[in-house]
Amino acid sequence: MIRYIRAVERLPTPQRAVVGGAVFLAGTVALSSAMVHGGIWPPLALALVVAPVLWGGWLMNGWFRSLPPLWQKRGTAVPLLLYTLWVVAMSVYAVASTNTDRTSASLVLLILWGTHSVYAASFEPEEFPWERLRWRLGRAIHLRVLMLWFGIVGLTLLVRTTFDADTYRVFVNGTTFTLLVGGVAASLKTYARFRKVCTGVNRHTQGMVRSLEELREATDAEAKKLQQAARRAWDALAENLVTRVDTGFSVPGVSVLPTAAIAALEDLMERALSAGPAASDSAEAVGVRLTQLKAAVQGRIDTAA
Repeated sequence: MIRYIRAVERLPTPQRAVVGGAVFLAGTVALSSAMVHGGIWPPLALALVVAPVLWGGWLMNGWFRSLPPLWQKRGTAVPLLLYTLWVVAMSVYAVASTNTDRTSASLVLLILWGTHSVYAASFEPEEFPWERLRWRLGRAIHLRVLMLWFGIVGLTLLVRTTFDADTYRVFVNGTTFTLLVGGVAASLKTYARFRKVCTGVNRHTQGMVRSLEELREATDAEAKKLQQAARRAWDALAENLVTRVDTGFSVPGVSVLPTAAIAALEDLMERALSAGPAASDSAEAVGVRLTQLKAAVQGRIDTAA
């Protein structure tokens, strides 16, 4: 097997892309088919196809990077589109199975919740982050809450199906009520976190804008002191940009900006600050990025969150 894998990796870029696409598609179809059949197949298929799907995507990467920017932007949206279609299809299946096979419906909903909890950031495109920033933030928070409710409904169905006898009615009703109340509380807390993060981004972005304005109008004697103040303002902004908008965990979840975009902005910021009071292309470019940041969080600010 390893010999065949190495042989594929030595193929020219177009052939590698074809093989990678076929592997990626086959893995996706296998996982979707397993979900339709239910039972033990969904978790088994998920465990088996993750590595081939990732390998297929890696094989297509070289060919993809050679495409024009417009087609790259469209191409980077394909995994997110496929993921969305997969979620919709599995959701429809779960709803349709509620009356006939509650166990399968509950397992599908729990798998959707688990998959999103672990792999949510993997489906979010990191390319063209500035053009997609507002949608990136909106998708992160709304999908997180939606998947939370998938997990709650799936667990509720599983409990009500497993303990269907009249003997467990009090336990089942109490568990259902607890899960629903917990879901409402978790949803409100998640949205409150989102607004708090957006408020922090807006506040520190505005502080960075003011620092750059003061530096631009400063005399040579004041420049060094204002540069240090601007760097402190950037440190505060950078902390907000790496924060997960939809979860408090360090791994799962979506940050305000991808790591590469934050690093590029930091480099641009440092060049703008090094230029001192004099106007520069870097300073103008930083101003554009800061304006985009403020636009992305507009209407999502809540100082009381």
